[in-house]
Amino acid sequence: MRDFISLTKIVMDTLEQLTDEQLNDILTKQAKLRIEYPKKARIMESPAKDVNEFAVMIDSFKSREEAKAYLNGLKASKATLRDIARHYSIPVKSNDTNAKIIDSIVENVIGSKLRFDALLNTNLNN
Repeated sequence: MRDFISLTKIVMDTLEQLTDEQLNDILTKQAKLRIEYPKKARIMESPAKDVNEFAVMIDSFKSREEAKAYLNGLKASKATLRDIARHYSIPVKSNDTNAKIIDSIVENVIGSKLRFDALLNTNLNN
């Protein structure tokens, strides 16, 4: 009996929130009431550990090819690749493909390291 009273209160509270026009539509059967279940909140797993592990591996590569082969071999989801890019503060567009994200990561991490090394080792005295 208590459940019935609680249910009646919920229905009454819901009906009180409707406009006169909406109530009239229900009475004339132009509209229906329906039960709607709230979507379950997705619990996002913290990718920080995985991203940090990936970052350590990526940082250890000496060539673009090695890094690209590693990232392609991961078969990582777009979300994981975005997290890795975010770790390096690399902007990623929503319509970027996995290949484009991988290229951005490789160029921004390994490419910049190689360019820096080239500048550092350039002999300007010749």
